Amino acid sequence: MGLIGVAYAIAFIPTFESILDIALDKGFSDNISTYSLVSGLWSAMYSLGEVTGPSLGGWLSENFDFSIASTIMAAFALMGAIIAGITFFFVQYEESDSSSSSSSS
Repeated sequence: MGLIGVAYAIAFIPTFESILDIALDKGFSDNISTYSLVSGLWSAMYSLGEVTGPSLGGWLSENFDFSIASTIMAAFALMGAIIAGITFFFVQYEESDSSSSSSSS
C-alpha cells in the first residue's frame, strides 16, 4: 500500500506542477484563481480517466476475449502517453523558441 502512495506522489505532483508552469508561461496570472483553475481541470481529467478506464475495460472484457481487451487497453494507454509526450515536447519547444528569439532581439 505504501508503494502505491509513493507511485501516486511521483506521478501526480510533477504533472500538476508542469501544467501550472505551462499556464503561468502562457500568460495566466500567478494567483489563487489560476491555481484553482488548474487544480479543477487536473482533477476533472483524472476523474474522467477513473470512470472511463474501468467502464471501457469492463465492456471490452465482456464482449471480447481478455487478451484482446488487454491489448486494446494497452494500445489506448500507449496512445495517451505518446500524445502527452508530443504535446509536452511542443510546449517546451515553443517556450525555448520564444525565449531564444526574445533574447536575441
